[in-house]
Amino acid sequence: MILSLVLVLSLGAATLFSSQLRTLKDIGQSVLAYYAAESGVEKALFNQWAIGTHQHEVLDNEASFDVWVLGPGVGGCTGTNYCIKSIGVYRDVRRAIRLTR
Repeated sequence: MILSLVLVLSLGAATLFSSQLRTLKDIGQSVLAYYAAESGVEKALFNQWAIGTHQHEVLDNEASFDVWVLGPGVGGCTGTNYCIKSIGVYRDVRRAIRLTR
């Protein structure tokens, strides 16, 4: 009876820890996806892309981004000048950034 109780407690703890480890792994991937999206925004701002520009790029760490420069009223852009939308991807995680100017 005592061994059964110890077994149940051990399996419960193992299940809890494995789900926590999975969450921590996803957080690390989320950070890389966010920074990839940020890289797309920075590239669009630095190069002063024209409205209507779209670019996809794969980074050295295997993350990638898709970035669009949208005009006012296009694709939900509420800015008076333009919007930059960037989606960063790392493995199965996606993070997006939208900059309105």
